[in-house]
Amino acid sequence: MRQPRDYESGSHAVLVRNAEIYGSGTADLRCDGGVICEIGQGLRAADGETVIQAGGSALIPGLHDHHIHLFALAAARMSLRCGPPQVNDREQLSHALRCYPGNGWIRGVAYHESVAGELDRYLLDAFEDSRPLRIQHRSGAMWMLNSAAISELGLEADAPLGAERDERGHLNGRMFRCDAWLQQKIAATAPPDLAAVGRELASYGITGLTDAG
Repeated sequence: MRQPRDYESGSHAVLVRNAEIYGSGTADLRCDGGVICEIGQGLRAADGETVIQAGGSALIPGLHDHHIHLFALAAARMSLRCGPPQVNDREQLSHALRCYPGNGWIRGVAYHESVAGELDRYLLDAFEDSRPLRIQHRSGAMWMLNSAAISELGLEADAPLGAERDERGHLNGRMFRCDAWLQQKIAATAPPDLAAVGRELASYGITGLTDAG
């Protein structure tokens, strides 16, 4: 499709130069207001039009992720990474927890035993005992809580199925498959911001989602 050479673009017009386009070989393509309106060779850029140099790369429709846990992904991106490659040993984990900003809950994710072994409330208390702390295992199946978190949640009086106890019958801070219970107990002030995740997904060419949460 070719438009006159005196084409005037709208405020959302984009001209992609030198792209591999299915059925058209390598050409330029203009998109205005979300609609492809011109494909051809040597298209002239209009005033104010965004120009992208494709360098011969393939131009494809936006991709669709049909199974994504969007809010969980956004929450993870806003959490402290507690496993490799960001954190690799006990000293690095202790430093990361000490430097975590704010004065409320600390939410850690992606923990692996290679960092500091199997975590429980007592080991976590040695890292941080003044702020409630919960760290999710990399598998996603378990959360580990320190004593401040157990107290904050009233876990001693209202422990759900999945809260592990030690040989003396005391809660050790390890909780299996308790995400729904924790979500109810820890009231979030607002849903996580999806803007950063949206930009990340768009950078991979993903423009559509089916949330599986």
